Formats: sequence, C-alpha cells, structure tokens
Amino acid sequence: MDKTTPFFSIVMPVYGVADYLEQTLQSVAAQTFEDFEVILVDDCSPDDSPKICDAWVKKDERMTVLHLPENGGLSNARNAGFPHVRGEYVFFMDSDDVIDANLLEQVKASLEVNRADVVVFGLLEQYYDRAGVLKQTFPVAAEKTLYLYTPEDVRREVIHLEEKTLYGYAWNKVYRVQSLRESGVVFEKITLIEDIKFNVSYFDSVCSMNVLNTTPYHYLKRIDGSLTNKFLPDYFTLNAERVFLVLEQYKNWGMCTEEVRRILANIYVRYLFSALQRNCDKRSDMNHAQRKEWLKQQYKTPLCKELLSAVQANGTLFKCMAKAFCAGNIPLCLMIARSIFAVKSAFPTVFSTLKQQH
Repeated sequence: MDKTTPFFSIVMPVYGVADYLEQTLQSVAAQTFEDFEVILVDDCSPDDSPKICDAWVKKDERMTVLHLPENGGLSNARNAGFPHVRGEYVFFMDSDDVIDANLLEQVKASLEVNRADVVVFGLLEQYYDRAGVLKQTFPVAAEKTLYLYTPEDVRREVIHLEEKTLYGYAWNKVYRVQSLRESGVVFEKITLIEDIKFNVSYFDSVCSMNVLNTTPYHYLKRIDGSLTNKFLPDYFTLNAERVFLVLEQYKNWGMCTEEVRRILANIYVRYLFSALQRNCDKRSDMNHAQRKEWLKQQYKTPLCKELLSAVQANGTLFKCMAKAFCAGNIPLCLMIARSIFAVKSAFPTVFSTLKQQH
C-alpha cells in the first residue's frame, strides 16, 4: 500500500463509546480490501475512548488519531478530520457501529464499473436490549444495484433513497474526495439532521452515483443514552425541516413530480405521528389538551397545507394514521398516537417491528 495515497479514508468521530469502540475498530481492521487509512477524531471524550484510539494507532499503521482540545460535537469532529484525508474516497463511519469485512471491497468493485461521485450502500438495523442482547434485525437496502452516470439519473433516484431512509445518513455512503472538496460542503452543527443537510447540499453537485443493494453496514440501535433514545423537544421541527429540504431540492431541480410529493407527504405524516407519540412522554410536559392544540397548529403550517393532499396510504397501520390525519380527525389521531406510545413503552421490540411495516 502506498501510504501517501490510500484509496479510502475513514473519518471516525469518537466520543463516549469506550464500550463499543474496540468492536468497531476490529471490524474496520478486518477489511478484505486493505488500501485504506483511518482518521480517529477523539472529540475530547471523557471515558477510555482516547486510550483505545492510542492503542490502535500503535498496533495498526493505517490508523492515526486527532485529540481535539475540547468537545465540539459530531459535525465539528468530522470537519476536523476531513482536511487530513489522503484517500480518493472518504467514508464517515460512526464509532459505535460495525461493518462487514467486505464493505470496502464491495464499494471498490462498484467503482471499477463507475468511478462515481458517491456510492450508497444498505444497512442492517439491529436492535439490542439493555443487556446487550440482539433482539431484532431489519435490512434496509435499495431494490437493486444501480450505476448512474448523469446528474438527471442521480436526481431521479434520490427520492427513492429517501423513501427507503437511505438518503439522509452520511455513514452509508462513500464520497469522492475531490468532488466533496470542490463542492465546499461541510457538516453543520445541528441536532439530528446534520447528515441530511450535508447530503442535500452535496447532491446538488453530484454527477454520478452507484447504489448497492447490499447491507454491509450494521447500524446498532441500543437502549441506552444515545441520541436516538433521548427525548428531543424539537424532534418534529427538525424532521419537518428535513422534509422541507428535500422538497425544495426537487423544486430547484425542476423535478417535483406527483411521485416526489406523495413520497414526501407520506414521510411527513410518519414523522408527525412519531412526534405525537413522543409528546405522550412525560418529559414533553404536555397534557392531552396541549397535544391537541399542538396538532391543530400543524394543520396551519405551509408545509402541511402543501403536502396534505398528496398523502397516499399504504400498509395497515399507516392507512389508519393517514386517514385520520387527512380527515382532520384530531381525537382519532391522538388516540392512535397514545396507542403507539403504549406499545413502544411496554413492548419496544414489537414497536420496532411495526415501524418497518409502512
């Protein structure tokens, strides 16, 4: 391997992951395609993560570590690591997930067919209980492998990636470094939607893309203190912005078809009911009357008014949600949300199954 120009660079922010980092780095070190470097970015982690990073750097010459002087968050850590990248392609991997041994090999093989600006791959959502026992696994992947050679073809496919939840993540993609640097796009410091904002900005300049219908990335969802398990008061505001960003992107592209509006409208309704059930959490400090008023206010927003007529229900649970919401039946919407919250609280594995049944 030419140490000055590895083919892949992996930028990995590290913070508070001492319990998982060893497993993560083992999965990286085991890659069958070995021409890569790893830039570990210690975001001033308070646990043993910095020591684990240092130990790996000593035993694997492909790894380096940046110890940041103060905690700046995920986006800042990614941005701090990117200038040190020496590879042709960069992979922003999370430090508490794992990857199959042939992930980089799969990506490299696709790039032999089409040297694309970005490669997208699927994932396995894996749910663990508090004891660390794997309870459920759900594959999330494109219908088929695609090689797209023009901006128009890429843009037509983006909405299908978003429908599959594959557009928003940064860690299920490998980006061409030169293209990324020329775009000037960086990660913004914003909770929950930093990845989708990054991708929306970057994909405006993407001219080619490979989409792999494989699932080599293991997205490990644990019942612990991670961001996705915390209560976020502005959960819906942020996710409504996500829908708005993609909608505006398609308008700017001149490609906002009825299919695009339908897909985004359905996503909007799912986020709304997710927010409604979250508002049943005592941490929301909302009573029934306040939840009712909150829902009334959503009907008045420009985004809701624009998308409401485009909703097309599919799947038994979603049909109930969509019909109640489109009919303006607020009591039924609140009852459905309360029921979802009860199931999520008492039977989290059942809830995760229901989430997959769109």
